[in-house]
Amino acid sequence: MDKYLAIYLLVIALLNGGLVLPASRAQDKIISVRPSPAVDITDAIAIAMQYVTDKNLDISRHFLQSVVYHDSGPWTKSQMGNGPYWQIIYEMGQYVDGGQILILVYMDKSVSHTYGK
Repeated sequence: MDKYLAIYLLVIALLNGGLVLPASRAQDKIISVRPSPAVDITDAIAIAMQYVTDKNLDISRHFLQSVVYHDSGPWTKSQMGNGPYWQIIYEMGQYVDGGQILILVYMDKSVSHTYGK
């Protein structure tokens, strides 16, 4: 009888999506769909700040609005750079057309900028 109960429980488990691994075995594996950026966010911000200083970009009326990692997008293959990049956006304190400054930091630490709309 125990043999049939074990088979029955195994069939039920398989029909419900398979066997569940104990948590201790599942913790040993890190599952990542995307690789981590080669340049981390704090380094990207520091590189962007140095770029702003080197290029004498006036951000005195701007604030740091966002920092977003892009592994695909309009600037992954362009004259500004190639590959994944951090997009760092400085936005003006008041709404103005073209008031954004976008700093792009690529994984090879090359940097460029453009202006938003």
